[in-house]
Amino acid sequence: MLVTRHYGLAAVFITPLSVFLAELSRGVTVFNSNELVQARALDIVIGSLIGIIGGMVLHNRYIQQKTIRQIRLTRVGLLRK
Repeated sequence: MLVTRHYGLAAVFITPLSVFLAELSRGVTVFNSNELVQARALDIVIGSLIGIIGGMVLHNRYIQQKTIRQIRLTRVGLLRK
């Protein structure tokens, strides 16, 4: 019921479970859960920073205009060859 009504809340519980199951499937019977949580937290922070930077680049008008201009110049250059 939680998954069908509140998927975002359910994902909070599903994601750690899937990470632990993936780690256990590697055949490791004994692992330090603290190290695993720290590694995954670092992965999340790095991924979030990359996402924020990507979002800023995609929504920045100056970068959009500069990219469009460069693509047009590239197309013109390719047509001349």
